[in-house]
Amino acid sequence: MQPDHSTKRIPVIHAPDSRVPFGSAAFIFQGSAIRYVSPAAEPMTGYTVRELLAMEFWEIIHPDDRPLVRQRGSARQRGEAVPNRYEIRLLRKTGETLPIEFSAGMIEFDGRAAVLGIAADISERMAVAEQLRDSDRRVRALIENSSDIVLIAEANARIRYVGPSIERILGWRPEQLVGRDCFEGIHPEDRRRARTVFSDIIAEAGARSSVTYRYHHSDGSWRWLESIASNLLNDPSIAGIIINTRDLTERKRAEEEALLRQQELARVLRRRTMGEMAAVLAHEVNQPLTAIMNYAQGCAERVRAGASTPPLLLSALDEIAAQALRAAEIIRRLRRFISKGAPQRQRLSLNELVEGVLKFVVDEARSHGVSVRVDLGPELPDLEVDAVQIEQVVLNLLRNALEAIYESPGDAPVLAVSTRNGNGEVEVTVRDSGAGLRPEVAAEIFEPFVSSKPGGLGMGLSICRSIVTAHGGRLWGTPNGDRGMAFQFTLPLRRR
Repeated sequence: MQPDHSTKRIPVIHAPDSRVPFGSAAFIFQGSAIRYVSPAAEPMTGYTVRELLAMEFWEIIHPDDRPLVRQRGSARQRGEAVPNRYEIRLLRKTGETLPIEFSAGMIEFDGRAAVLGIAADISERMAVAEQLRDSDRRVRALIENSSDIVLIAEANARIRYVGPSIERILGWRPEQLVGRDCFEGIHPEDRRRARTVFSDIIAEAGARSSVTYRYHHSDGSWRWLESIASNLLNDPSIAGIIINTRDLTERKRAEEEALLRQQELARVLRRRTMGEMAAVLAHEVNQPLTAIMNYAQGCAERVRAGASTPPLLLSALDEIAAQALRAAEIIRRLRRFISKGAPQRQRLSLNELVEGVLKFVVDEARSHGVSVRVDLGPELPDLEVDAVQIEQVVLNLLRNALEAIYESPGDAPVLAVSTRNGNGEVEVTVRDSGAGLRPEVAAEIFEPFVSSKPGGLGMGLSICRSIVTAHGGRLWGTPNGDRGMAFQFTLPLRRR
């Protein structure tokens, strides 16, 4: 009977590591015969120690790996230099395979040279590695088939990787950009802003931010892009700044076209408003013209009667000049209000703007018995706004208020206008004493084509809200405590 060496003392010489890791099994074989196994070999192989000691070592190795293990084992016993560590598959008693890492070295056993092998189960490690490979394959498939550009940059902004979709969006092949500075193709006017965002991101692990800019297409044109960058420098699987970029060019073009259409519609509505106020405006222009006519006739009569003197004539001529300037100012305001031009922002006094618009309606209001109350906040700071657009908002609110009052004037019809400064913005309020709005109308009054007036277009308040929003402000309406409505809008002190 073959002796049981499972507990025999083993003097190790030239072994790669005399310590057997937990969960690993030790094997000693001479020639091809197994001479010793540690107890951990039983759960690893499915064989008992006694069964293993009756087998050749190659029998527990997967058939595809046996030639390699046999060749290296024999060479090692002959004293040849062969690798000490390699990965093979162990064949269990059930027929299943188990991936192991096999470390081998030479020892002396029973006075003769033998091979000591340590088998470590690496199935869990390989499963994790396969999961990582699967994950990498899925991520790469997502990147390579993404409709967006996926780019990985180093902390110094050099491009390490860029997905193939960049060729479809910007015309550049990935290999043309790898290694280049990722800011190189950004429009000069947008480059500093993009660099600032990038610097902020790399300063904080896990930081995330977005930026919109123009990038140079390979055909020479500029494309609008939006990038969302995330700092994954501390993530060993990325170790960089990952940037997801989408093309906004068509959206930007649509927004610009929509803005042009809105501006044209606003101009049409301004003309319509002026048409509705034609009688009032004619009266306003007629006043200075009548005064000019009267002064001129008076001068002529005095000259004919020989009763004129230079001082009297000069005084009359000064009045004529003043009234002519007044008429010219009225016409200038009308022309500016209905003119077709690109939006142009400038710093101006909101109180002066409101006072100028009030001149369009105050005479009309008083002729209908409406009291006009004006409360303009003192020392309001100048704002950077488009004067014509904000004038349109104020005039539209004033016209709506007056029409509400005309329909239901009450005992003491009042139109109140006020401005005030607070919380980093200026607020304008137009309040009327009309009948107010029905709840179902009030809920949708800012929607296009919703109007409380018979025959109304329902576009005025919608356009007003768009104008105010474009200036970084808000527009809303609330019922007064007694009767009527108050419409208010705000404009920021600083441009947003």
